[in-house]
Amino acid sequence: MFSPPEIRFICLIDPPMTPRPALRDAAGTLPMRAARYCEAVTAACGFGWWIYPPVDALLLWDGRAVSCSFDGRTWEPIDDTVPFPCLGERLAEHAPPDIRPLAPTLFQCPPEAGGNIQVNLGVIAQTSPGWSMLLRRPANLHIHPAFDHFEGIVETDRWCGPLFINLRLTRTHTPIRLNAMFPLVQAQPIPKILYGLDAMKAVRVESIADMTRVDWAAWHQTFVEPDSRPERRVGEYAAASRKRRRGQCSLGTA
Repeated sequence: MFSPPEIRFICLIDPPMTPRPALRDAAGTLPMRAARYCEAVTAACGFGWWIYPPVDALLLWDGRAVSCSFDGRTWEPIDDTVPFPCLGERLAEHAPPDIRPLAPTLFQCPPEAGGNIQVNLGVIAQTSPGWSMLLRRPANLHIHPAFDHFEGIVETDRWCGPLFINLRLTRTHTPIRLNAMFPLVQAQPIPKILYGLDAMKAVRVESIADMTRVDWAAWHQTFVEPDSRPERRVGEYAAASRKRRRGQCSLGTA
């Protein structure tokens, strides 16, 4: 029987925003029609947790090197790494005497990276055995247009280090804000079996000629029959999906 994973987030600092469940309406930014009727969009928005930048910071790429600023006035070139403000002292305060309080960096940006930068999120995630975290751009949420995300999967059932995200800066000579009050990452729990090689080999790609009678019956139930009812309600699929989540109906006509 399937059981949901146990998930634990540990904040290494006291951030302005701690990890929290992602909102199905993308924090009110979805068009009203999509938020009300499009289950595909809202389900994607609400799957996982939002993780925020641990501090407010500005990034600036001049085409060769990346600099950062915490106040908008003083800029520091990221020759390789930038220390995480105050984290060393916090680790030294809480770590056991026999554990070396080695502080991770906030930003890591090798000179040859070409506008790529790794951001430490200041959060440790722990999951049940066999579960990992997919770290990606927040679903359907408008993020700063001057950078892209590199998505990654972290085996959080064994990795006990800070989560991180890699960004690709896409504009030069433009200050780019990492807003500590705005989500930067959506963390989604996934079982390892889903992205293993065996799972990838199990996929079949077929043509319409391969559709069975069962496939055609499902097609009729999903598309043909609803379209034959001019009086049908808008958003029936979304309403049926919400009822299924509440256990109020079985798998039936959507």
